[in-house]
Amino acid sequence: MNKISGMVLAIGLLTGFTFAEEMVSKKACDALQAEVGATLIAEYVKVLDSISVNGVDTGFEPEALNLEAGWAFTNRLDAAAKIEKTRETEGVFSETRYGLVCNYLLRETDIYSTGLSFEYLRENYDGGDDADLVTMQLGLEF
Repeated sequence: MNKISGMVLAIGLLTGFTFAEEMVSKKACDALQAEVGATLIAEYVKVLDSISVNGVDTGFEPEALNLEAGWAFTNRLDAAAKIEKTRETEGVFSETRYGLVCNYLLRETDIYSTGLSFEYLRENYDGGDDADLVTMQLGLEF
C-alpha cells in the first residue's frame, strides 16, 4: 500500500497559455505520481469579461471544467481517465469529452526516453454530432 508523504497543490490565475506554465504543472504531477502512484488533476477556466470582437461585445462568456485521474501500475506503465465539460463555446468545442489513455515507457537512458501512448476520446456536441478520436503516439524526450 502506498502512503501519501507529500501533496502538491497549485492554484493560479491564467493570463495566457504558455509552455512554461504547462511544464511546471506537468512536472509537479509527475513528481506526485512517482511518489504515490496516483494523480488527480482538476482545472476550471472561465472568461472574466465577455469577449469583444472588433469592439462589439458578444456577450460570450465561455467556461470549461477538466477532471483527470491517473494511476502508475509500474514505473513503465500508467493509465488515466478524463472528463471535460464546457459551456457557452458556441459549438467550437465539444460540450462533453471523456476518454482513456495508456502510456508505456519503452526505453529510458540518461540522455533520452522513448514512450508509446494510446488514447481514446469521445466528444459530444450540442447539435447531436459526436466524434470518436483514437490516437497512438510515439514520443522521444530529451
